[in-house]
Amino acid sequence: MTTPSLHFHPHKLLLPLLRPPPVILLVILAAAADGQRPGCPDKCGDIDIAFPFGIGPDCFRGGFEVLCNHSYNPPRAFLAESTIKSKVYHYGTVLSEGPQNSSWPLELQSISVATGEARVYAPILYHCSTNRTNDPNQTGGFMSTEHVLTLYDTPFTVSLTRNVLIGIGLDVQAFLSYAPGGYTSHGSLDCDAKDSLDSRARLGARNGTCNGRGCCQATLVADDGGKHFNLEVRAHHSSSTLKTNPCGYGMLVEQSGYNFSTMDMLGNKTLLKSFPRGVALSLDFAIQSNRGCPPPPDSACVSGNSSCAIGPFTYTPGYFCKCWDHYNGNPYVPNGCQDIDECLENPCSNGGICKNKPGGYDCPCKVGMKDDGKGGTCTDIFPLAAKVTVGCNRWYSSHGGSIIYWYSSQREKEDERILRKKWRPYIRAGKYH
Repeated sequence: MTTPSLHFHPHKLLLPLLRPPPVILLVILAAAADGQRPGCPDKCGDIDIAFPFGIGPDCFRGGFEVLCNHSYNPPRAFLAESTIKSKVYHYGTVLSEGPQNSSWPLELQSISVATGEARVYAPILYHCSTNRTNDPNQTGGFMSTEHVLTLYDTPFTVSLTRNVLIGIGLDVQAFLSYAPGGYTSHGSLDCDAKDSLDSRARLGARNGTCNGRGCCQATLVADDGGKHFNLEVRAHHSSSTLKTNPCGYGMLVEQSGYNFSTMDMLGNKTLLKSFPRGVALSLDFAIQSNRGCPPPPDSACVSGNSSCAIGPFTYTPGYFCKCWDHYNGNPYVPNGCQDIDECLENPCSNGGICKNKPGGYDCPCKVGMKDDGKGGTCTDIFPLAAKVTVGCNRWYSSHGGSIIYWYSSQREKEDERILRKKWRPYIRAGKYH
């Protein structure tokens, strides 16, 4: 009888630990494909969280921490390093107080590591009259907000090319002051929106048009810096418009983030009800570095098929990572940049057949054609006359040959019948064998 061995073999227990099972390998590869570190959350509510952004310890690069607030349904994501401060002013002979201060981080809308952009919600400023009841004690009363957006010491910058300043109202000035290199104001920008409720004096505010008539727009200038903004809105009301048009508005918003409607000028805080979380604001981000693109292993561009590019931001020295042409994915994680199968979109024309390859694709011509279907036009190798001849031969092989064979066989049978009929008497008389 064989006795079971009592010897302990620790190396046999270690082998499963040294060689991860296929399921773990699949999880690791899936995490890289999704753009997040293994074991780290890749979503907060409806928002995809891709590295260098991350939720929780060891899941984000410095400055890219995301706070996921689960008190909302679905949960909402916020940039931990960003700060927007709000001041609410109340003025009037009876009610005179403030400002009331509050601050909070910016809420995320989306992240694009491929373009180095993040979209956030930015609050709308308002200036509303409180003298809607003709109460003599409320003469000149109003409620107004002022916002201060600060991105110092963060990887983020307000995009100066994708955002604009907008003002909305019958008589409104949207005012923005900025300080790119420090907290002292450096410059300012404003726009004025005017219109009238009187049809005889109406200036012509129209839906979808922001030309100063009910809606004004100003482009951000290059020396804004994109780091520190102070936004205000100033409104002037006449007694005849307070009940219907008590409010004016201002916002820093992505160019495509707001489409003007004349109905937004009516009612009390109507625009805030239409955008309760704020409007879209576009941010650029970069890996902060005073050395430009550092060499490995210090570079954040850890994926193969990726490279480093210097950020164009004067007040945020640093760089961002991008996948090479013909690759997409996340350059900030290992194996994050994957080859694009261009053949899925059928890019070849003029007789070419698409064949995908790493870093691109080819368009070889079909059989019987020459040249290239990618950079030129596939042309026939044989002239028309040769193709006609070949076509006739093919038709004969498939049609004509069989017809002639059938005709010949029928002639042979007919000849044999005639001969048998002619010689039948001799055969019967035994004179022909």
